[in-house]
Amino acid sequence: MQGTWKNITGGTKGFFSIFNNANVNIDSSSSSSSDDKEKKESIHSADEKISNYKTLTLTVEKSALLNFYNSSNGHEWNKSTNWGSNEIPVSDWYGIETHKETGLVKSIRLSENNLVAVLDTLVPHIKALRTLEELWLAGNHISGEIPILLSNSNENLIKLDLSRNLLIGTTPKEFALNKQLTWLDFSGNGLTIFYQSNATNIASIAMKKHKTTIHNNSADSISLSASSSSSSTTTTTTKTTTTTTSSSSSSSANANNNNNNIHKLKSVYITSNVLPPVDCEAIIKMAEHHATSHGGWQTERHQMYKTTDIDVRHVPLLLEHCNLKLKDCILPVLSNIFDLPLNVIAIDDLFVVKYKCNNINEKEVSQTSLAPHRDDSVLSFVILLNTSDSFEGGGTEFVDFRPPFIAAPQDQGAMVSFCGLQRHAGKKITTGQRFILAGFVRVNDKGNATKKKGEELFPILTE
Repeated sequence: MQGTWKNITGGTKGFFSIFNNANVNIDSSSSSSSDDKEKKESIHSADEKISNYKTLTLTVEKSALLNFYNSSNGHEWNKSTNWGSNEIPVSDWYGIETHKETGLVKSIRLSENNLVAVLDTLVPHIKALRTLEELWLAGNHISGEIPILLSNSNENLIKLDLSRNLLIGTTPKEFALNKQLTWLDFSGNGLTIFYQSNATNIASIAMKKHKTTIHNNSADSISLSASSSSSSTTTTTTKTTTTTTSSSSSSSANANNNNNNIHKLKSVYITSNVLPPVDCEAIIKMAEHHATSHGGWQTERHQMYKTTDIDVRHVPLLLEHCNLKLKDCILPVLSNIFDLPLNVIAIDDLFVVKYKCNNINEKEVSQTSLAPHRDDSVLSFVILLNTSDSFEGGGTEFVDFRPPFIAAPQDQGAMVSFCGLQRHAGKKITTGQRFILAGFVRVNDKGNATKKKGEELFPILTE
């Protein structure tokens, strides 16, 4: 029996083919034994070619991993156990997980491992790993801009973490449009997908509209200003100065903090009317719609302290809406409160969080609180999106205040802002559901002075 082998496009052409006998004349007098023999030979030949294809694919992937290793300063990695070994399978190389059925690479976990590379040089090697589903490279020294090619480099990639590296430029919109990516983190880089001002001045805002109360740890208070009032949980100063110039507003903030001998990063600020109700409702609606059409709210975006949330970057309309609010009100308020020029304040991460108490009949597991933790950001903020009659409990608890202080504004659109390096927690809600817009903020001032001061004020304590 004769026939032709037809190459299939895709993969490695020529190593995986199908047998085509549609145009072959078959002699009816041939014996069945001869046919059986040829069929067995054909099957054997096909199996051999498939085996060769799999072997070649494994070889290509191993080569891609070695190129990835060499392109990211592999000999200086913190851990590189078994990398490059010819005797040990790839599945036993440090940070590599493979698919059990095929032996092909499933995930790469090399966070905090001293990888040094320009991202653009790694993409071809990543692209060669056709079955890669997860890539975790946070906390390394990966620099350069994010190439558009990375947004669709692997058809199976669903989780990508390049946070806390040295990336610059803008995040291509293709990442927001890629519905396959269920987890994406570019925070802690020099990226500007979120609005960032070029203004070098400290924002001037109308404090009559945005009344801010300042809450200090009573354990830190040395003296109280004449306008301060003591409570059972905090020392509170209400900032009521109405101003049309940045100098008047800034001096008011400084006076309150200086009178208490407390650095501005050690206080917690609650500001009213940062977002109007109509904007709060729109943000909730867009987040809920995205969750409904994309398989639900995310629960795996933050590795250590997970929240039930929607990443604003994943929803183009929501991103556009929030960028307008960052420009018009959120960043100016932060600039005014912390006496920072607008152009040094940049958003690292922005997400809508949903806390919910389930009904008895609901099987869904929902989040009602968040354990004490520190953010990776110099500044953080939380804006209440729904009305306070929608839930009971909740708020941001500052666990190292003496006694602990819970910032729980009741007005829709109010913002709590603070140094993200101090320990805080999400207080448990007891009924209903609570929506917040949470943001992590980077401060790019000279010599990272604000960040260094925050680390000094809130050191990581080890037992």
